[in-house]
Amino acid sequence: MTARCRYCGASKALLDFESIRVDREIQGRVNRVVNCDSGNAKRQADAGARRTALFMKLLSSEESASLPKELLLAGQVLIDNPGLSIAELGALMDPPISKSGMNHRLKKLEEIASEL
Repeated sequence: MTARCRYCGASKALLDFESIRVDREIQGRVNRVVNCDSGNAKRQADAGARRTALFMKLLSSEESASLPKELLLAGQVLIDNPGLSIAELGALMDPPISKSGMNHRLKKLEEIASEL
């Protein structure tokens, strides 16, 4: 850099500009992560509430007598633990099942409950 640029403060101005740009970029990333997490939590809570209402309706109907034991247990685990994720619900099953297995059971219960 020439002596003139040093005297007029161009180096400091460039460093200040870069500092502001980096701060804004970091703040933007933090906001995106927070928004994504809160959105996921809201969707999970909404799905849990919807499923719980459907399964309570199903389990109180006459259809529940004809359900396989595995589906009844999956519905009961969800009703007892409405805030948990599908993977966590699967871990509570006896014996524990995978997230995919629990999701399959819950989808099957939703289909049956929505037909009522």
